[in-house]
Amino acid sequence: MITVSQGASGLQKMPNTQTATLLNDHLIIFIRSWNGPEIAQKIIDEVNHYMSSVEADLEVTSPFGFSENLSALTNKVKIAMLLANDNIYNTENKEIYQHGAEVAIVFQKDSEISWACVGRFSLEAQKENRKIKLFDSGSRFDDAILLPVNLIGIMKDPEILAGSISTKKLQQLEIKSVFGQYESVWECQISDF
Repeated sequence: MITVSQGASGLQKMPNTQTATLLNDHLIIFIRSWNGPEIAQKIIDEVNHYMSSVEADLEVTSPFGFSENLSALTNKVKIAMLLANDNIYNTENKEIYQHGAEVAIVFQKDSEISWACVGRFSLEAQKENRKIKLFDSGSRFDDAILLPVNLIGIMKDPEILAGSISTKKLQQLEIKSVFGQYESVWECQISDF
């Protein structure tokens, strides 16, 4: 997968979104840290470690259960997010809340692309010159609140949006964050599946 990112700040500035591409371009992690970049590398390391482990060994165990409504690959991506959340929640924020981040993970294996997301992101797919909105998270609060409504590391069980799509006839994925009336935008196009 190939990524191209861009951003534009309106009246309200949002933190930079960091993009990490790993595992031969099959794993892409988007991180927007709301209290400095210190936890970004911890998140990247945790997600990369788990995803590379499950790719190498199908019998890797997890303290988190599988969701029956998700594919096996999507469950693995969701568990990677839960492990990153658990790490930040139990180390950085054990005594006092210090760090939180919006995170989106995209992983491709064979003809399936899976994602997991916590925070204000939306994901659209372009198939056969048609745009399909896969999810939109957090934008419903644009008029009421500027700060993120969901972060990893802050709650024991964050609300995680997860799903998957086939790469058949997939031309492009677009992940973005738009802060409503303030028109601060970050977006990334993903192609070459």
